[in-house]
Amino acid sequence: MRTGDFDRVRQLLDEAEAAFAEVGDRWGAALTWLVRMSLHAHLGQRSLAIAAGQRSLAGFRAIGDRYGTSVLLWQLGTLLRRGGDHQAAAALFEEALGLARTMRLSQVAGGALAELAGLAGTLGDLDRAEALYTEALALARAAGATGAVAACLDGLGTVAHRRGDRQRALELHREALERSRGLEQPVIVVALCHLGAVEEALGDLGAAETHYREGLAIADQTGHHREAILGLEGLAGVAAARGDAGRAALLLGAADALRERLGVAPQAADGTDGGRAADRARAGLGDQAFAGTFQQGRDLDVGAAVRLALA
Repeated sequence: MRTGDFDRVRQLLDEAEAAFAEVGDRWGAALTWLVRMSLHAHLGQRSLAIAAGQRSLAGFRAIGDRYGTSVLLWQLGTLLRRGGDHQAAAALFEEALGLARTMRLSQVAGGALAELAGLAGTLGDLDRAEALYTEALALARAAGATGAVAACLDGLGTVAHRRGDRQRALELHREALERSRGLEQPVIVVALCHLGAVEEALGDLGAAETHYREGLAIADQTGHHREAILGLEGLAGVAAARGDAGRAALLLGAADALRERLGVAPQAADGTDGGRAADRARAGLGDQAFAGTFQQGRDLDVGAAVRLALA
């Protein structure tokens, strides 16, 4: 959606909600709140998105719509996981998975499994993460869901990277990127940035920079600011590795402010290593200068931060 479309979307949602209420259509009302959740999440309004999702979930539960309930459990859990509420997210994913298996909903089951895999990776249980991603990948392949296949391959690549098997990680991330071309933009951005992270770890800073830049540019063009964080942190890592501590600190500050604004907690499964970049930048600048430069980065708006990163 273009930025100017959002007011019109809100107006249409208000009209739809009123129309559903007038005829007593509770399913339509629940659907309206599902769309509101997606809109708020896209705009980075996390608390509003969660509130809308909870209202939609309650609506689907009240009318006994198990399909709608399973979808809301999965998507609401994703929002909670992004914000770092791991325990609550896991409970929703497990419930979604149980419903999906009972009803043979492969897309929801695969999505819940992949989210549980990412959560396991964040908590350090790489064996469980790999097993869950592998199970989700099998479901995605059977369903011919190319985007889900790409996401699962990317997740397995991140697991391999964290285990130190960087050659395997490269292969998985490259396949994920190849499959994500032409699909919804967030999948491409994540694949590009995770591939860049492995290349950065291998010391191929030129290739890493190329992939981070492409990912960040796509995220900026499509308004997917949550994924832009990966590009900012990745390019900060490249700058730090090249000895440009000031640039690294600025980009890390911008990424940190964007995380805070969107309510996105750092995830180990993100693949990029902002902590290592921060340590290098702090060592190059000294604590006081690093803190000041980091704050300058935090003060940048998203557009300015992206222009700086891509300059």
